[in-house]
Amino acid sequence: MKHIEVLSEVIRNRKTEKVLGNPAQPVRYSATQLNEGDEIVKRSIKESGWAPFHYNRRQDGLAEPWRVWWMNQAECLALCQKLPRLIPDLKPGNKMPALLAGCGSLTLYTWLPEGQGNQTDPSKVERINREHLAATASAVQNFLLLLTAHGIANYWASGTLIQNHLFPELGIPVDQVLAAAVFAHYPNPSGPVEVIAGKQREHRSSDAHWLRDIRTLGAE
Repeated sequence: MKHIEVLSEVIRNRKTEKVLGNPAQPVRYSATQLNEGDEIVKRSIKESGWAPFHYNRRQDGLAEPWRVWWMNQAECLALCQKLPRLIPDLKPGNKMPALLAGCGSLTLYTWLPEGQGNQTDPSKVERINREHLAATASAVQNFLLLLTAHGIANYWASGTLIQNHLFPELGIPVDQVLAAAVFAHYPNPSGPVEVIAGKQREHRSSDAHWLRDIRTLGAE
């Protein structure tokens, strides 16, 4: 029962936290903080791969439909400095530079859509791809919960800019689709930061509003 209670607590307590740093004065961590944080994140990535998946993707000899790309803080800060060159029309209010300047690492979860191949039924391909995306989202949720359990704040971003502008720079094949850009914020950084809580948590409804029992098929 203790494990169940701990798991339930982690699920309830996980929350979105955007930690925004100053690109001109990014957060700093000691070597020990970075090593410990990176180790936790890497281990959590591996454990997140126990997510269920329905179809064997059969790509590069792998069954899983997801791929994971990881950037340490040094790479994040280097990308932050390159953003104006890589995305010349980056809007002044975009939070990507501040997120990169405030995180300990960035993890990208992508998934591999099925091509039509020998499939003659487009609806079947669409159904399989929905399963691939759902499986990848399950892996992402595993990752978020593990980070929360380790006391590492996290933010799941859609990463539209990364998908549209940065895949070639990051060495990610353009036939993959980004499911999540997860910014991991290690504890106790030095330097100015702004923490923004997720907007939807306060709007959560009671399960009484979205849970329904089906009672139309009872035996006579």
